[in-house]
Amino acid sequence: MVSNFNFTKYVIRVRDPRIPDYIYAMFPRIAENKEMLEKVYKLWRIGNDREYGQVYLSLKKEADIITKLTNITIDGERNVIRATLNNGFTIFINVDLLGTDDPDKLIEILKLPMQLHVRYVKGYLVATDVKIPSLKSYKDIGKEIVEEVGGYNAVLIGLGIHPALETYTIFLPRIIGLFKGFERETDTIPYKSIHVMQYTVPNTGKTHFATRIASVMNYEYLGGELPSPTRLIYDARNNAMGIVALRDGVIFDEFDKKSYNDVQKLLTDLRVMLSGLEQGVWTRGTGSKSIEIRRHVNFIIFGNIPTKLEGINNRQSIIKYFNISGFDAFVDRFAIVDIYNEPFDISQYIIPYIFPNSILRGIIEYLQEQLKPEPFSIENAKGRLQRHCMNVKSILRVLNINLSDQVIYYLVSGEYNTVHLKKSVPVNNIESVFRDYEFIKKIKEYIKSGGTSNDNIQNATELEQERNQ
Repeated sequence: MVSNFNFTKYVIRVRDPRIPDYIYAMFPRIAENKEMLEKVYKLWRIGNDREYGQVYLSLKKEADIITKLTNITIDGERNVIRATLNNGFTIFINVDLLGTDDPDKLIEILKLPMQLHVRYVKGYLVATDVKIPSLKSYKDIGKEIVEEVGGYNAVLIGLGIHPALETYTIFLPRIIGLFKGFERETDTIPYKSIHVMQYTVPNTGKTHFATRIASVMNYEYLGGELPSPTRLIYDARNNAMGIVALRDGVIFDEFDKKSYNDVQKLLTDLRVMLSGLEQGVWTRGTGSKSIEIRRHVNFIIFGNIPTKLEGINNRQSIIKYFNISGFDAFVDRFAIVDIYNEPFDISQYIIPYIFPNSILRGIIEYLQEQLKPEPFSIENAKGRLQRHCMNVKSILRVLNINLSDQVIYYLVSGEYNTVHLKKSVPVNNIESVFRDYEFIKKIKEYIKSGGTSNDNIQNATELEQERNQ
């Protein structure tokens, strides 16, 4: 019976959990080829592990690496791209190696993780060969999967997470942070940034989610680092555009560990954060030159619950905890501020299956296309709060989640956290709220069956071959 489930054709089995799951998603065949898995992991490590990458390249002088570009500058006269890699090196790439003279396509290519052959020359890297993932979104496959198992289930499975009441609730703010919303009810195109903030107990999968989304959705995962204006917007020394010019989203982690001075410096140095978060306008003045970038970029902030958190309203508790002038205006830009204050062990919900990046991206893009502004009726929701409520309601409708306007208002205003949803939804009535729960049985049957058939392996191989063409 399991073979009749179409979604099983597209999953990849994660054989070695030490290997980042997005590596499996980029190279499906490594799930069945241990030698290839070890080789691909080494390429990723050289391109992303600063210490290992610098030692390896200093000794070997050349290597194949898997990495992602940041701080990109294009020298039109020399036809060369200068960029910074995750391993700390500066790299030079001839534009001709990227195989396109279409500006729009080139911009999309530069956002993607890529496989490079590089040579070490006088402290820099020079690329001699480039392999890039397919730009196809696989929305048709995404539509097929959504129709079979439901949108929310499809996203969770794609991330390697077992759909259940617990994961439905704790992952809700995170998934909402993957969508663009509307400015007003009369809009027809969703373009407005959706920002979310979530604090939980440790070991809830925040970092796991962030690293995978950085690969799938062109988000920049900064870990516990807070960016300077130079990195975020523009570096005048190298004439390099920053993160907001290149990425569709930014994820901060370990925000709870930031000191008063750290956060104050963030808000002082990045005064443009407020206009950037709200209007999508990022400005950077450098001497006589002023740079302006207009892009709506989603921000996701993660942290563990601070030990001295006070108050019952999530928004007010976080504002009071940091106690910094102007921080309330920063928090106001976020559609949801969630404090999930119950124990949750992500290891109990990790499954050894994921969808390839292209298919997971296709699922999210398909759901995004279905988004329409939903009128919101609660009188207390005014101004920016009303817009947040409207956008959250619109996203929930696409995810087939049935919450009343009143409950949505409580979630967005900070009166409720997502734990309230788990407590208020009886297990025997879960389908009335999370309507795609009806598909759980077939998903459990597939997981219980033990894995990927030969047909699935062949399908994954064909997807990878198509990606590399």
